[in-house]
Amino acid sequence: MNSNKTNSSSRRLRAGLLAGCVLAGALAAGVANAQPVSPVGDWDFVITGSQQGVGFLHFESDGTIHGWEVVTHRQTIPSSDQSDLRGNTGGRGGSTSGTNSIFIFIGYTSVTGSWAVATSGKVFGNLSADEVSFVSGYSFTGVPHTGKFVLNATESPNPTSLDHNVRHTIWSGVPLAASAPLGVVPPTVADLSGTWLAQGTVTTFTTNSLSASESFTETLTLKSLTGGLPSDGWFTNLVGLAASPFAAQSYMITGTGPGYTNFGLALQSSKKRLSMFLREGDFSSDATSLRVVEGPLNTRNATNFNATAGGTDDNSAIVKYRLRRYVLD
Repeated sequence: MNSNKTNSSSRRLRAGLLAGCVLAGALAAGVANAQPVSPVGDWDFVITGSQQGVGFLHFESDGTIHGWEVVTHRQTIPSSDQSDLRGNTGGRGGSTSGTNSIFIFIGYTSVTGSWAVATSGKVFGNLSADEVSFVSGYSFTGVPHTGKFVLNATESPNPTSLDHNVRHTIWSGVPLAASAPLGVVPPTVADLSGTWLAQGTVTTFTTNSLSASESFTETLTLKSLTGGLPSDGWFTNLVGLAASPFAAQSYMITGTGPGYTNFGLALQSSKKRLSMFLREGDFSSDATSLRVVEGPLNTRNATNFNATAGGTDDNSAIVKYRLRRYVLD
């Protein structure tokens, strides 16, 4: 009897020790998994929500952020309280409107901000467009992982109270292909350089009614920023971007349409999205019109890449593009 009791007690003791070891291992694993991953480095983002596009951000070890974005807004048939759009060319303003208007920024701009890490490992901070004083900044939170980083951003007063419903954007990011950290397989990013055929439509509206629809065909030439920039003209606004690791996924655009010339910038995300900023007219003059579109990019075919993109312009029109690269430079 005593022997049986001893064996039984021994089995319970061993089971208890085993359970304790399993619990301790689980707790240790939980502590290891809870360790924050540093966001320091270069990140490639697709932006969705109230703005759509591609953004590049570098998180510095000193808690600052700098980067660039090309963003648009998916326009719909406007209602009587339709928000106005304000475009930017990196130094030149777009359309104007009254002081009580609500603005949604479209275009290209550099971005700055700051970040810090909470004890939980969550990163929090803020972002603002450098040259767009009329646009509120965004406050964000997110948890960086080795291969991805998602920022949930909420529009914040800048510095006065908002006069419209708070807007939200989501920045879904992966490490930049050109500088992916150890342990991360860099995504494949195709070289988009070459000549593209662009076919599109622009549909403008008056309040609640169709005004006009225009079809057009353009020829656009994309050139990687790694190849250098012209010494004058609008492209000098891209000097900082061209000197950054993000240059390999950034392209100058020049081209022609029916009765006009084009110039601009395209940002390519390794998440198979393309965002394009286009100005029509002479870039030495302010008399230009703005279009900004973004959409899915297909590079599965070795040469004939294609993309579909949508967005708006500085007249609040609905803009759609179908693009295909057909000649390599």
